[in-house]
Amino acid sequence: MLALTFSEKEGLRLKRNHAKPVPGHEEALVKVFRAGICSTDLEILKGYVPGYDQVLGHEFVGVVEECPSQPSLEGQRVVGEINCRCHGAKPHADPIFERNHSPGRTVLGIIGKDVGHLVHIS
Repeated sequence: MLALTFSEKEGLRLKRNHAKPVPGHEEALVKVFRAGICSTDLEILKGYVPGYDQVLGHEFVGVVEECPSQPSLEGQRVVGEINCRCHGAKPHADPIFERNHSPGRTVLGIIGKDVGHLVHIS
């Protein structure tokens, strides 16, 4: 599968054999149709995230191909939300704070989750 990746050691590169993701619990497999490049991506290329080594991008539109936990979502068009829930962390009284600022959170295309410039994401 094609993927646009960046690392401090190897720079920007197009991978042709990136593994197709398998959706985890409460995740879906999404086929990406369009992905944008934003200022965050450009800043990552300049060193904004030390040690960055993953697929760039978090602004995308696609369609749900597979969703074991909610099959009714299959075929639906979706867009990305950059912040993901922090599973397993101590809940915070403010759910918005927990989603956006929890130390253990995942941030699409920035911290711990490859999305955006891929053919398929989960």
